Amino acid sequence: MKLFRTLLVFSAALLLAGCTAVFEEELSPAEITPAQLESRMKQAMDPTGRFAGAKTYVMRQQISTARGWLEPPLLQMVEVKFRRPDQFKLTTYTDNEAETVLIARGKEGWMADMKRKKLTRLDDKALQRVLAMAKLTNPGNRMADVFEKITLDRSRVEQEDFFRFTCQNPGRDPIYIYVDTKEYLTRRMRMRFRFSGGSFDYDSQMLNYSMYEGVRIPDESVIRQAGIEQKSKVIYYKLDVKLDDDEFRPPLF
Repeated sequence: MKLFRTLLVFSAALLLAGCTAVFEEELSPAEITPAQLESRMKQAMDPTGRFAGAKTYVMRQQISTARGWLEPPLLQMVEVKFRRPDQFKLTTYTDNEAETVLIARGKEGWMADMKRKKLTRLDDKALQRVLAMAKLTNPGNRMADVFEKITLDRSRVEQEDFFRFTCQNPGRDPIYIYVDTKEYLTRRMRMRFRFSGGSFDYDSQMLNYSMYEGVRIPDESVIRQAGIEQKSKVIYYKLDVKLDDDEFRPPLF
């Protein structure tokens, strides 16, 4: 599912439970079905099937986080490695040093704090959320492979027209995904994350798409969450990279 690669920028936020953010928009019935729109999106983003057939991929993004007008932004790098069917690794770097590592491998998962040299095994609930992330980034998956309920509407937001997917699984609130009505590219994603003691809104807008490896991906985005603004830029993207088994094993401290 090409449109979901943009989820990776908030990394471990998928360990939190979600509920939907509300904002002003005008809705009307869509003239096509969810399956028809997904087919058009696939053609727009993966015209030769290069991504759909990939066994592995590696992507790196630079993340710039605003820290106030008197301070320079915090610069970090997020690296994602994926190998079919269910091996997933997300590493966050600060000052070129690994800070956190999130790994899912089959029915096992870990979160590693590299600075404190602390390894935590994910409980069942957290592991299921990480495996959901892996499903979202699996090149061979369709929406129906990830969500049990999918509906489609027309949406008008801030004088712009979109198709709006509402994607939902039992016991979870929806994720809203906004798709360009002309180019069939994902332009926005909104939701709310709730955790013990509070919640925060998540709003990601895709500013630019570029071709990498024959695949059109969102390589510039702005993310607003918990009152913080982040900008992301893809700096490396490669399909069918050889990945060793050790990549998906927890670090030893």
